[in-house]
Amino acid sequence: MNDQDSIYYFYKKLIALRHQERILTDGSFELLDTADSVMAYHRENTEDKWLVVCNLTGEEQEVFLPDKVKEVLLANGPVPEDLSAAVLPAYAAFLCRVKK
Repeated sequence: MNDQDSIYYFYKKLIALRHQERILTDGSFELLDTADSVMAYHRENTEDKWLVVCNLTGEEQEVFLPDKVKEVLLANGPVPEDLSAAVLPAYAAFLCRVKK
């Protein structure tokens, strides 16, 4: 509870963002083809396009996604700007705006 970077506070921020941003509940959903242990998908509406990426393992994972990060909205660590060939740290998770 004393660590503002803990998973507890990460989820609190994620839940707050979900209530503030309709794209997370009403936007289109597109699951992206990635490594078996990485979950990645787009949420998109007429104004915006977001990317959610989660490395579900305790090991680094390489991803090849066709996106350039425009703005990081929530992350538990550093986020590569160019995701066309990026290495994700163990258990990395982030939500970002990407170029449409």
